[in-house]
Amino acid sequence: FFDDDEDHFSTTNLATGRVESVAPSIWKRPCAAASVVSNPTRTSTMNNPAPSTCHSCGKETDNNCGRCKAISYCNRDCQKLDWKKHKAVCFPPGSTCTRCLQEIPPPGSSDYKPCRVPHPEHHLQNCGSSVGPEGAFYRNACAACSKQFVKTTPSFSTPKSQAVIQPASAEWCYHGYHTIKEIPKSDERRIRDDILVLSAKLGHEDLQAKINDIPKDLPNVRILTIQSGGSYDEDIRPRLTVKMPKLEKLQLVDVAFAEITLTPELTPLLETVELQNVPEDCQLDIVLPELKDFSMHYYGPADDEDDEWIHVMLQ
Repeated sequence: FFDDDEDHFSTTNLATGRVESVAPSIWKRPCAAASVVSNPTRTSTMNNPAPSTCHSCGKETDNNCGRCKAISYCNRDCQKLDWKKHKAVCFPPGSTCTRCLQEIPPPGSSDYKPCRVPHPEHHLQNCGSSVGPEGAFYRNACAACSKQFVKTTPSFSTPKSQAVIQPASAEWCYHGYHTIKEIPKSDERRIRDDILVLSAKLGHEDLQAKINDIPKDLPNVRILTIQSGGSYDEDIRPRLTVKMPKLEKLQLVDVAFAEITLTPELTPLLETVELQNVPEDCQLDIVLPELKDFSMHYYGPADDEDDEWIHVMLQ
């Protein structure tokens, strides 16, 4: 293959299985032979011709792309001519996308799907909701992609997971090409394996079991969000008292916790805590040496100025 950055080519001869002009350490195995089709025609990279047909000029060839092994070229000129298109979907077989964490199918295969990342729950800002004859409307803004959208459900009791997102262009936080390059830390439009989102729609016992299993199932969790399943259920009273040594951000939204304990022994690295609608009888024990950001949103009388408990907690 031709790479704009490294300026080299690689082809695999299908007849001999010999790799020609390959950059060091890229390919070690020959490509298997592929069938030849008659009357080849030139198509785009996303709708590829047969592997034994040149992807640039349409002529029959025995040379295959040495990187993805899914596209054929008859010579270097044809390969270089098509590289700007092919580069976006050319990856070694079995590669995993660093953005969506899915294995990347060969270009042109029936299994090929673009990279899609849903809006990260911990980056969604609640911009208000309303309920009417036409259903429930949840307005959100995503800090990861800067998109604003509305989730619509037939009723208030319908799970948000079944909501329709409008406009349709905001359905995904990211929708585009796969990549195997390292994603910059500043780019949160990606799926991570150190983030956990739990929903109260699991019910009290199952939700509590999931919380208790965090140290075992996800010991390196860095961001934890526990939220309601669509409505505030006072019968679901979990306790958050588990050890999470790598936790940096915690969001507890619309769940009637009975106890929340965050201490140096349990969460020594916790920097950000966001609480919403924690009940008044919740037992709070929050002592965090690394705490940088704290917010609490709750419903109460407009003239309620009794916030002394917050100052005591923050001492």
